[in-house]
Amino acid sequence: MCDIIEQQSTMPYVGLINNRQVGPYQVNADTQVLCPACRTKMGVKKSHYNQDNLIPRHFYHIDKSDCGGESDTHKRMKTLAMYHLQDQFPKANVELEKNIGDRFADVCATFPDPRKPYGKGIVVEAQFKNKDKDTADAQ
Repeated sequence: MCDIIEQQSTMPYVGLINNRQVGPYQVNADTQVLCPACRTKMGVKKSHYNQDNLIPRHFYHIDKSDCGGESDTHKRMKTLAMYHLQDQFPKANVELEKNIGDRFADVCATFPDPRKPYGKGIVVEAQFKNKDKDTADAQ
């Protein structure tokens, strides 16, 4: 069994094509996207192993830029959720970061016809506890 490695460097899991957010599993290997944070060009790195750890398919800054934004763990969780929803529900429309009323879903899968027990769709909200955000009240 392999583990997904926790990277120290930034591995982007969301890119922009025509101002539409896409994940690395939604594009061809030779596709270039824009970074949503710094608007520089990014390419696609295929999944690979580093020792016994799986490094999932992700974007990389072509110019070696290292910009901020969401944590790598949060982005990875969203990308994996999107990939699994697309795999489990191939006829669903799966989107990253979708507005739903006054809420913002990390990943949303909507079905062409309602499905039991899910209804019209599934929303995934990726949660990762960031130790820098711990407060005395939360402990």
